[in-house]
Amino acid sequence: MVGAWDDLGAGRTPSSPAALDTLLTADLETGSLHNVLRRLGLRPTLGSSVPTARTAGDGAPELGVDAATPMLVETRSIADQYGAPWNTRSAPT
Repeated sequence: MVGAWDDLGAGRTPSSPAALDTLLTADLETGSLHNVLRRLGLRPTLGSSVPTARTAGDGAPELGVDAATPMLVETRSIADQYGAPWNTRSAPT
C-alpha cells in the first residue's frame, strides 16, 4: 500500500512521489507490483523499521481501545535505488 498511517492508524495520508500514483490504477490483481515499479524505473533497495511505544490517544475510538492503552507502533520506510523515500508507513502492531 502506498501511503502512511497518521500516528495510530486514524487515517491515511499520502507520502509517496507523484510517479507512484500509477499504482492506483495498475492491475495488481493479475499483475505484479514489482513489475509496475520496475516499469516506473524504481527499485526498492533500502528499508528500515523503527518500533516506538505510545498510548492510543486520539486514535483510540477507531482502534476500539481506551485512550490510555499502551500501543507498539511500527514505522517503516522504503527508499529507491537513488536513496529517495517512496513509501513510509506507521501503524499500530
